[in-house]
Amino acid sequence: MFLEPAVDYYNYWAKASRNDAFRHHLLPYHLLDVVAVGDCLLDRRHPASDVLTRLLRTSEEDVRGIIRLLMLVHDIGKFCVSFQGLVPELAKRLLKQSQPLPYTARHDLLGLEIWNQHLVDQLSEAGRLTGRDTRRFHRRSSLDILAASAFGHHGLPLQSRSVSLVLRDHLEESNLKAAVTFLSEALSLLSVQEVNPSVITVEAAATASWWVNGFITLCDWIASSESHFPMESLRYPLQEYLEKSRERASLAVDRTGILPARLGAEISLSDILGTNSGSINQTNLQQTVANFQVESGPYLFIIEESTGSGKTEAAALLAHRLMTALNYIGLYVALPTTATSDSMYRRLRRYYRLLYNADEHPTLVLSHGMRDHNPEFSASILAEDSQSSRTVGDSALPAGAACSHWLADHRKKALLAHVGVGTVDQALLAVLPSKHLTLRLLGLAGKVLIVDEVHACDVYMSAILEKLIQAHAVAGGSTILLSATLPSKQRERLVTAFNQGVGISSQDVGLSKSEYPLITTCNCKGSVETRLVTPSRCERTLSTHLLTSHAACIDLILETVKSGRCMVWIRNTVSDAQMAFVELRRRLPAESVFLLHARFTNGERLAAENSLIETFGPNSTAEQRNGRVVIATQVVEQSLDLDFDEMISDLAPIDLLIQRLGRMRRHCRDQFGKRVVGQDLRGPLVLHVHGPSPAADSGSDWYKAHFHKASSVYPNHAQLWLTAKLLQEKGTLTLPNDTRWLIESVYADDIRQEVPPGLRQSITRDESDQVVSRSIGLRNTIPLAQGYTRDVNTVWWDDRSTPTRLMEESTTILLCRLVGERLEPWTRGGPQAWLLSMLNVRAAIVKEPAPPDQLLRGAIEQVKSLIPGQCRWGVLLPMTKGSGGNWECKVIDAYGEEKTVHYSSELGFITSNDYAILREDLHEPD
Repeated sequence: MFLEPAVDYYNYWAKASRNDAFRHHLLPYHLLDVVAVGDCLLDRRHPASDVLTRLLRTSEEDVRGIIRLLMLVHDIGKFCVSFQGLVPELAKRLLKQSQPLPYTARHDLLGLEIWNQHLVDQLSEAGRLTGRDTRRFHRRSSLDILAASAFGHHGLPLQSRSVSLVLRDHLEESNLKAAVTFLSEALSLLSVQEVNPSVITVEAAATASWWVNGFITLCDWIASSESHFPMESLRYPLQEYLEKSRERASLAVDRTGILPARLGAEISLSDILGTNSGSINQTNLQQTVANFQVESGPYLFIIEESTGSGKTEAAALLAHRLMTALNYIGLYVALPTTATSDSMYRRLRRYYRLLYNADEHPTLVLSHGMRDHNPEFSASILAEDSQSSRTVGDSALPAGAACSHWLADHRKKALLAHVGVGTVDQALLAVLPSKHLTLRLLGLAGKVLIVDEVHACDVYMSAILEKLIQAHAVAGGSTILLSATLPSKQRERLVTAFNQGVGISSQDVGLSKSEYPLITTCNCKGSVETRLVTPSRCERTLSTHLLTSHAACIDLILETVKSGRCMVWIRNTVSDAQMAFVELRRRLPAESVFLLHARFTNGERLAAENSLIETFGPNSTAEQRNGRVVIATQVVEQSLDLDFDEMISDLAPIDLLIQRLGRMRRHCRDQFGKRVVGQDLRGPLVLHVHGPSPAADSGSDWYKAHFHKASSVYPNHAQLWLTAKLLQEKGTLTLPNDTRWLIESVYADDIRQEVPPGLRQSITRDESDQVVSRSIGLRNTIPLAQGYTRDVNTVWWDDRSTPTRLMEESTTILLCRLVGERLEPWTRGGPQAWLLSMLNVRAAIVKEPAPPDQLLRGAIEQVKSLIPGQCRWGVLLPMTKGSGGNWECKVIDAYGEEKTVHYSSELGFITSNDYAILREDLHEPD
């Protein structure tokens, strides 16, 4: 027979239906649901189990007791009568409350105050808390730190307020008795006889609090899924309900797709490449990592090798060795852009299952969610039904609704999947003060983090990446960094950051500044450098040729097309690319000239990339390539497997020119462009660089006079001058032998005396900007050692506005067009049409649309309800047909001026200034 508790804690609800107030889920049940999920994850060796034990530096038994206590109290603030009054019908029925109390403080903050002022003392007096620090009111104790992290489970840490002002107006004595009675009985039920926080140091608790918060938040979200934990208002003995909850938790956790999957015994290079093992010749890099003996982790590997040398495949082999030896559950591959993420996703999709046992079902996800989703993963991981998003509560987003919102953003899923691919930004958000950053930290736990093209991180991003590597190492995670062109100063900082994560205090890492190619291997024992032998196919000798005029570039392109070869001209700005494209379209057949830059909508850019890969990729035929020309910006610089016969590049820093070289003669072909085995037969290799001649008396306007629009893209014009001078004087380059020398010659600290006096000021400005950027990056990262707390000096952002890159402010545009009286997304693509119609533009060009006329205003209001997020994360830019038949829109720029911008599927987004020049070519009459 069920005996009612002496103090009735069954009179409190945790969730209630917005449509039917009497359908609710009891608060004691929800708290037990969270514990059941947490127990299930820990029992089944979710990475949190090892991470929390490692960070708290105590036994698994102690960790389990503390985590259970924290999960039981995380929503204890909902016992407050003011919270219960949010549903007056329920409060009247359950608590006999006739007049609700004003709800002026959220339940998470109320819970923290109840804990601080009542629960700690009462648990101590009851013998549930032992080893209590008697000085806890004079300084933070480990228990204070961990409890604060548990109560801050709605995405942001809490700031404590005065109890006399908060609890007096929210909490009645009966509420407190109900909370304490439930807590005591639940602890007994869970066999938590006592918790001794004194076994955990304050320092360990502070560091661990970030992952503790992530774990409790994840458990809360899973336990808030109504599809797995239906609302229960009938009264059961706690023991009976707990048994039912544990069965539900097991099923829910199974369906998340985040539990460890058994790893495959071995994976070979032929598995990764999908070819016959007899036709594979492993490079020295791949042999080195395949034979690497893993000791105790964590590790940092920095692999510096030429483009096309198989770095990505070597990283996959190495990651699997780390996973097998160190019990990691997966990996996350971070790329510099969404385009490179798409390319990497296609490659990983071929072989990621081979990392695991054949009967396992590991999850793979593309983080930015543009395409190629894994539907099984999208449908299963933390699947949330529509009911939970209609439950009511306070201004803290209900857990079920938050979960649905979080999952709708595909970029975040990658950090929970076994294998994730996405932009480096998604990983950097784990150490920036953004909402739910702790879930990203937890998602990376127990994984190998692979960052490709790490040189693409500027000073600001590098500072954040250093903190990420440190935090990942603290949690026992390993990192693999890949680059073809990494300055030694940046490499030393990355190694120092890892050393800090594993407790090595030495600042002098003693790395080589001359060896290349190279693997730098770091663990808790120190650093080892291994010189590599570049495969012969990646060794290249080339000459460089400076083209000092635009006309010379056009003539060379026309000559190349006439000879039947294909060519790329990499421009430094979108505007310059558009102008060159239009000029070549006047002189060549339309189907032979391609344009790619970042100001196309997502859908049209993806289509353009696919077209380029088909026409110029590894499997392209001689017929496809014959006489074709690509005009592109830096978007083709990295990770796209493109193979051009000839190349012109606008002058850029030497490391970027080396990167761009990786898109030329990438695969062996005959003189007609047909793939061959053995030696490339396309003749001498020449890199044509378009830019001004580096005269000894070059003035401060040396670069700007030649590239007016690009002068701010690479602001250190002294480095550009040195690059041009090195190429001109050297004449012939041998790569990779010259790679380190070239990079250090341009990026060394003592270049001031090597450049003309007129350019030295750009060095000073750039150095000053870099110091500021690095300082901002370090200041923006989370204070790991201080713990999950709200520092008054720290600004917390929503993850959509968190600055992962320190760059000029941009505007996310949702492009649409007026068809009749209705607005339609620019790119038609079913449910993803609005995502495919997005693009980013500098806020200096578009800050917001100009006020619409009456027709547009009605169409805008009508379409906003159909856009995911109701257009909160971008501005709707409605295009209308102009007098010449071209699509245009009036906008307000960052300076408050109204201008007209245009969009063309052929040219992309066109600024008002450029449109005036291109107008004739767009066939718009005067």
